[in-house]
Amino acid sequence: MTDNNLYSREENRQFLMDQYGFTADQLEGIDLTRFIADYQLRTRDYPAEKVQGFLRRNRDIYQDDGTTELYALLDTAEEGGLPEGAAVQRIGYYRNVGALRQRMVFDLANGVYYLDDATAHPLTTEQTGLLKGTADRWGVPGWEPYCQGEEQPTTGSFRWRLVFELEDGSRCAYGGYTGDMSHLPANFSDLDRELLGVMKNAG
Repeated sequence: MTDNNLYSREENRQFLMDQYGFTADQLEGIDLTRFIADYQLRTRDYPAEKVQGFLRRNRDIYQDDGTTELYALLDTAEEGGLPEGAAVQRIGYYRNVGALRQRMVFDLANGVYYLDDATAHPLTTEQTGLLKGTADRWGVPGWEPYCQGEEQPTTGSFRWRLVFELEDGSRCAYGGYTGDMSHLPANFSDLDRELLGVMKNAG
């Protein structure tokens, strides 16, 4: 997850067209976020012909599988600020336990969730209702935006980010890192269990 993903697809498209002379047709169906990030196009100075050559030679690598925009939610900066009783329309959850990485988006407005790809899985009405109350139920508005602290040496590793998108389009994100699981917000394990349980029991 990088700051590159803070730009919308349209902003990335316009940047590539203005800076490197691409046409809209050349950029159709391309994962623009990954292309820009891989070549550091916002920070490095390349001639336009060279950048066009990068894409021409590697076009098959950068075909967009539909996940770029979907999981861009998870690149929201961890600044907290979720108000109590907020009307949540999407929840994004990233968890990295050792070698296991998972990305999830729960789309409450449309009653579906996504796990690591662009396949929509249905949520029941009850599950959608449960998720709308998740933040308040587990006290997320009272969490620090980022949770990390000094720990004893360990081989463990758990990194996470949790994003709530409200009905007005604003986003509030929380995150953290712990090796021995000692630095987690209050009730975090309950919230983690609830989100994973919804997926396990979804229709």
